[in-house]
Amino acid sequence: ASHELYRITDMQEPWEFYSLLENDQQVFIDTLAIQGTTYYYSIRAIDFSGNHSDFARPVFGKAYDDGVRPVVENLRIEEDEGMLILQWDYEFPDSEAIFAIYKSNGNGQLVFHRRTQETTFTERLPLGETRQYAVKVFTGDGGESLLSESVLYSAE
Repeated sequence: ASHELYRITDMQEPWEFYSLLENDQQVFIDTLAIQGTTYYYSIRAIDFSGNHSDFARPVFGKAYDDGVRPVVENLRIEEDEGMLILQWDYEFPDSEAIFAIYKSNGNGQLVFHRRTQETTFTERLPLGETRQYAVKVFTGDGGESLLSESVLYSAE
């Protein structure tokens, strides 16, 4: 005997087979659930001769969101005609993402400096100063990333 797990996103749809459960399994974690989608689940028992029970009463749930978003990647710094240019890559799909630029203060601590919705940031070169920069993401759904690895600009 075993159990079959079924999953749908609309209670008007027919049940779709999703996973075969172990006979003594009491917990199932849906690692393929997409954020923001409501899923409905039901179970059917199967006996050794292949007979199926009726569907169990359905339950529903959504993917748990811990609010932690991916960190920006490939943060790099360039100079061009008296301007300092920060660029980075960010793959999380969110058109409302805001990138917070952190810059080292006089004590070497990274503090919030500016924000942008682009994956690039430009400002005048800090003459005669060494500065460290990092980026943090805030998404439109309330999530945020950790601070990125920092990059260093050193005036020569």
